[in-house]
Amino acid sequence: MKNQIILSYVGLATLLAILVILFSSVIRHEDTVVIQPERIDLALRKLGHEILLQMGDSSSTVSPVERRGESNYVLPLGLEVDYTLLRRFGPEILGEIGLEEHYSLSLLNRETDLIELGFDWLSLKTGDRVPCLGRDQTEVCHDILLTLYPPPPPQDQKLPAAMAGGLLLIFLGSWWWQRKSPDPQMESATEVAGSGITLSPVTTFDPVVQQLTIHGVASELTFREAKLLQYLAEQRGEVLSREAIHAAVWGSEGVLVGRSLDVFISRLRKKLAADEAVEIATIHGIGYRFLAGK
Repeated sequence: MKNQIILSYVGLATLLAILVILFSSVIRHEDTVVIQPERIDLALRKLGHEILLQMGDSSSTVSPVERRGESNYVLPLGLEVDYTLLRRFGPEILGEIGLEEHYSLSLLNRETDLIELGFDWLSLKTGDRVPCLGRDQTEVCHDILLTLYPPPPPQDQKLPAAMAGGLLLIFLGSWWWQRKSPDPQMESATEVAGSGITLSPVTTFDPVVQQLTIHGVASELTFREAKLLQYLAEQRGEVLSREAIHAAVWGSEGVLVGRSLDVFISRLRKKLAADEAVEIATIHGIGYRFLAGK
């Protein structure tokens, strides 16, 4: 009898899940304009071309666009960009491919991988002043970052979608509540497998979501910090030269600017400081060694 009840719950939950998926697909089909990534790449390269022309450069190569995840597009420029040019030409060129909403456009500090200046579509639509326009800029090399945001569902569809999702959670919760408690060892193994890279008994690192967790406290990493930490973790215990690290983390982007590697190593050390079992050791005259899990 108990198995029959469980099977009934599973059937109802599956039916609800199918209905929610179909409902969501209808909304996306009717209300979302899909722009192919290749068109976005070409638009960003056109933006880079226009900025270079305005700066008196008509011959330099415009680098290919880098995609970071599903929603971030980076155009490597490696030069100091006038923020007013980004504001002047960015919305116009993106609008030519139908991208007029749900995005932000920023200048990315190439050395630190942090956003220096930027604006989003909402400030343009509402007529608000563009943030930081006209202010003095830091003299650093920039790349251009385009971030896309998923549009919200239509207002009149939010309540039905929430109700369907709530019912689905209720049925799934009832099913799991009636199941026999899982074996603790299996549960522990599942947690370890799903947490990414285990650096020590108290520290895990998930390169997919760029998150470092120490003693249960999570901190977000930038794209470059995550890429550097992943490389060090995969080569733990080995002496790594600065050249090898540069090739693995910055290899496709040309010459390293200033002391970028030292800056990122310092930032990772600060974020790892809460765990004494994890260390990035300096090997003088050579590079670094990543030690973990003492």
